[in-house]
Amino acid sequence: MRTVQILNQIACICIIVLFISCNSSNSDDFFTYKVNRSPFTEKVQITGELEPIKTLTVYCPNLRSDAIISYLVPNGTVVKKGDIICKLQCYQLDNQYNIKQRELEIQNAELLKIQANQNLQLQLLQAQQQNIEASTAIKMLDTIQEKFISPAQKKLLKLELQKAQVELNQIKSKIGSLQKINKSEINSQRLKIKQAEMQLTSSKQLMDQLTIKASSDGIALRARRYGDGPFLVEGDAVWRRKPIVKISNNSEFLVKFKLPEGVYKAINKDNPITGVISSIPKSKLSGKISQKAPVGKPISKESKVKVFDVSATIDSINMTPKPGLTVICDVFTQKMDSALAVPLVAIHKSDSSQYVYTKRKNKFVKREIKISYKSASLAVIEAGIKEGDVISLHKPDNRSITSTEKL
Repeated sequence: MRTVQILNQIACICIIVLFISCNSSNSDDFFTYKVNRSPFTEKVQITGELEPIKTLTVYCPNLRSDAIISYLVPNGTVVKKGDIICKLQCYQLDNQYNIKQRELEIQNAELLKIQANQNLQLQLLQAQQQNIEASTAIKMLDTIQEKFISPAQKKLLKLELQKAQVELNQIKSKIGSLQKINKSEINSQRLKIKQAEMQLTSSKQLMDQLTIKASSDGIALRARRYGDGPFLVEGDAVWRRKPIVKISNNSEFLVKFKLPEGVYKAINKDNPITGVISSIPKSKLSGKISQKAPVGKPISKESKVKVFDVSATIDSINMTPKPGLTVICDVFTQKMDSALAVPLVAIHKSDSSQYVYTKRKNKFVKREIKISYKSASLAVIEAGIKEGDVISLHKPDNRSITSTEKL
């Protein structure tokens, strides 16, 4: 764009020279230029994109593996807090969730199995206890007939009763121990179930993270796959902390530019800008360059060509902006309210000094000048000439030069 501007300026000078040549009557007037004091501006035209200053970036959840985008909110959609803006699919998480679900089912089934086995063992011991108690009761009835039996039988009956009591005590002790063991086994199994439930809950929370919701109101903009590459679409893979969506706040905007090195060097911080949104011809905005990146970035992978990020703040705009709109801006790299500017072709160098040839009657005076600023086609003169002077646009014949004036 700067090259086009330079060519336009050169073309204007050529037209001026041609006009003068067509309206002059002698050879010396053919290449003269009258110095006038007027506003001087130098500008560069660049193209950028509107971006909100306050932007919330939504990242891919902290997953252990890549995920696939199954749904992504369309670019430029107005979203409210809580709206679904992205859905991800992660096969590893799906498998993990199914495994944890089966593990919980297995642990619950194991608890039922343990409870059934424990109930069976307890019922067997209780049955033995009841048998012994019944047998003892029968033997106690036999003691009524003690007076009708021999002393040996009496002693044998007494021993049998003692034996039954010992067995009964053993059974009761077994039942008590079994109940304690059963309680410990149940508690241990319930702990396993709780752990399985926690793992399933954790896996469910990770699954829930695959459905991403807006945390604030604004306009949703899809992130790019990489750098300045294409926007993300359904089916793209994303990974941990990968930007997916940007939610913008429309209260404040700036303009972002990506410039080649030549244009980047011509622009300085605080240079004023004016611009128009390309899709809205009646739009107007103004502001200034606010930031210049210190280093450039390759325009694509393995490219040696670099672009530099430049930002401009917007001071005024006559419409409600939207992020992503293209803006064509004029950056005023030099702006003077009043200056003496002459074409570069009128300036000649001699012995490290710079001169112009000022017309005096039909002759010329060689005058040394001091330049304060130089553009591609014009030079702003700080000293050496004044407004109203007529200078030659080429070096006059030596016979026409009467004198030389130094600063």
